[in-house]
Amino acid sequence: MGSSASGHPGLRRSVVESAIVLLLVGFAPAILAAELFRYRNSDGVIVLANTIPAEYARNGYTVIDHRGRVLRVVPRQLSGAELEARAEAEAAEQAAQAERLARRRADEELLRLYSTPEDVDRAMERKLASIEGAIDTVKANIQRLRTQKRNLQAQAAEIERSGQGLPQNILSGIRSIDDQIAEKEREIEARQTEVLATRAEYEKDRDRLSYLLGLSITGI
Repeated sequence: MGSSASGHPGLRRSVVESAIVLLLVGFAPAILAAELFRYRNSDGVIVLANTIPAEYARNGYTVIDHRGRVLRVVPRQLSGAELEARAEAEAAEQAAQAERLARRRADEELLRLYSTPEDVDRAMERKLASIEGAIDTVKANIQRLRTQKRNLQAQAAEIERSGQGLPQNILSGIRSIDDQIAEKEREIEARQTEVLATRAEYEKDRDRLSYLLGLSITGI
């Protein structure tokens, strides 16, 4: 019984390889003089040629010399979604690196400033005392302003009892004092917020220092 090349996969592969070899031999002068492109075509067959169609170049290819040595490998072209994902991943990695660097520098600064967690507590108490002192000063200013307001109000009442019209300077003076009092009260609120933030910041530094010194198993 006879056989044909189409009925035996091994025989077909041999025929194809022989054809490639003959093709390469025919183009030997050109191959020796130029780089070769190795790529896979739409049928999944590996092609070796001195040019490469654009539709296959997008899928990636390998450049080799006439001895078969790889000169460079060109990866496939990424899609828009893949490029976006890669950019996001690179940005995330850069952010993570920046965060690690900032943490390392902050740790170095902590170790330079403090020797023990108690040092952090003492620094916190000094800072809080300074803020509280500023709050007391603002409160004293508010009391002074309120005294000035009462004096102006007393003058206004005396003038009204005499049947005279209130001078504009007294009215504007009272309004100005009210504005100053409101501003000082907002300053006190800001300072009180600063107290909470300062306490939280120093407590965080104390916990981190304890971790760096091996006094705690967790670090913030």
